[in-house]
Amino acid sequence: MKRGWCPGVHAPMPSGDGLLIRVKPFGGRLTADALRTLAIVAAGCGNGAVELTGRGNIQLRGLSQVTAPLAAAALIDAGLADPDPAREARRNVIAVPPCDDVLVGEIEAVLAAIPGLAAKFCVAVGAARADIQVRGDRLLVNGRTALPLSRASGEGGRDIPEAVRRLAEAAGGQRLRALAAPVIPGFDWQADDTPPPPPPLPTGLVLGLPFGQTEAAALLRLADLAAAATLPLRTTPWRSFYLQDTHDPAPFAAAGFITDADDPRRSIPACAGAPACARASVPARTDAAYLAARGLRGIHVSGCAKGCAHPGATTTLVGSGGTYGLVRHGRAGDPTTVAGLTIAQAAGLLA
Repeated sequence: MKRGWCPGVHAPMPSGDGLLIRVKPFGGRLTADALRTLAIVAAGCGNGAVELTGRGNIQLRGLSQVTAPLAAAALIDAGLADPDPAREARRNVIAVPPCDDVLVGEIEAVLAAIPGLAAKFCVAVGAARADIQVRGDRLLVNGRTALPLSRASGEGGRDIPEAVRRLAEAAGGQRLRALAAPVIPGFDWQADDTPPPPPPLPTGLVLGLPFGQTEAAALLRLADLAAAATLPLRTTPWRSFYLQDTHDPAPFAAAGFITDADDPRRSIPACAGAPACARASVPARTDAAYLAARGLRGIHVSGCAKGCAHPGATTTLVGSGGTYGLVRHGRAGDPTTVAGLTIAQAAGLLA
C-alpha cells in the first residue's frame, strides 16, 4: 500500500471487511436524495456500514471488486463525486459550518484544477478570516506556518511552489475576499490535532453518530426527516451532521442520532477496530461504548498504533495483541505507561 494514499470513490482501499470507499460531498452538503443514494449504495454494494470521518467525508465499507465500480457509477450519477479520478482526488475541502457555500465551491474548483498536490493536502473553510501569505517555501496563515510547500507535493516534489501559490493566491485574492467569508488554508490534517468539538452554533441541530458510524437504514430515516425539513444537511469534521435552523431533536434522536451535547459518546473517538479493520486486534467501537456507558469521557480508543480516529494527543487506549495499552497524554503510536489491559481494567483505571 502506497504511503500517503487516500481511498476514494475511484480508488477503493482493502480493509478487514472488504473494500472501503470515501465519498466527499460537494461543499459537504447532502440533500435528501443524496442521502438515499448513499444508503442504497451502502446496503446494495457494501455491508451497510456508513462512517463519517474527521474531514467530513463519508466512508462506505464492505464493498467488493465487483460492486465497487457499480458504487462509483451510482455516486457519480447522483452528483456525489467528480467523474475525473484526478480531479476527485484533489478535491479535498473541509467545510466547517457555518461557512459560505460560494467560497467553498470556489476553493473546491481551485483544488481540482491544480496538479501536483498530495492526496492528503486539504483546505478547511471555517468561521474566522485568515491572512494568507507565501514566503519562500512556506505557506503562512496569520503569520504561522500552516504547511511547508515541500509537503504539499506529489511524488518527487515537482510543481510544488507554483501549485500551492495558485491556491494561496486564489484563497487570498480580492475576488474571494469580497465574499466576506472565512478561509483556513491547507495543512497536514494527519499531523495536526483533530478539530475541536462543535462550537455553540447560533441556530441548527448537530446530529452525532455513535463513534462516527451508523447504518444504511438510519440514513434512509434521516433522508425522510431531511426532506421534511426542506433544507440540506452538512457533514462536519466532528463526525456528525449539521442541519441548519432550529428543529425538534426528538425525531432525529428516535432515528438513532445523538442530539444531546453532553452525551459521553461525543467525546470518545474510536476507529472501526476489529474485525472491520485488518490492523486492529480489539473491537474499538464496542469497547468505546462500554466506556461511554460508564460515563467516561475524553478517551481515544484505537484498534492499533496508527490512531486513525484521533491523530491528536489525549488519553489513549491503544490495542495490541488483543489487549490495551494506556497512553496518559499522547497519540496512539506513543509509548504506553501500562500494557495488557482488558477494557474493564482500563475503565477501572480511568474512572
